[in-house]
Amino acid sequence: STPLKRTPIKRSATKTAVYPSKPKPRRTTPVSRRKQLIKELDTVFSRYIRRKASNNGVAMCVTCAKFDSWKLMDCGHFIVRGKIGTRFDEKNCHVQCRDCNRMKQGNMKRYERYMKAKYGQKVIDKLKLKAKTPIKTYEIEAMIKYYKEKLLTLPE
Repeated sequence: STPLKRTPIKRSATKTAVYPSKPKPRRTTPVSRRKQLIKELDTVFSRYIRRKASNNGVAMCVTCAKFDSWKLMDCGHFIVRGKIGTRFDEKNCHVQCRDCNRMKQGNMKRYERYMKAKYGQKVIDKLKLKAKTPIKTYEIEAMIKYYKEKLLTLPE
């Protein structure tokens, strides 16, 4: 038996090397600017909520009554942060320990009891409606300025 012949590899015309072009500098689009503003407002608003609720630097978790430094606590949201309409509402945000807010996903049964006792069902219903409303970029900028000024009036 004769050995099989290999067919020659067909090569195309020589190609010129393609080098990746240098990345173009990123332009700040309105969307990324808005995200930056929301991130800044998150930081300022969270500090304000936690410091406002503290007494001599110590705050209490609204769901489990644990006391700790306001710096070690979280700003918990009754209606989830994803709902931008209530994300920065003072009636929707309260001090929570990290365990309740992160590990227990907000400890919602106790949080709801706290909300009903403090504000009543009408306020909870209003917050649920407000959660669906959008926030404009200029409103975010105004809130950043407002909460930065409010932070200056609070004791450290």
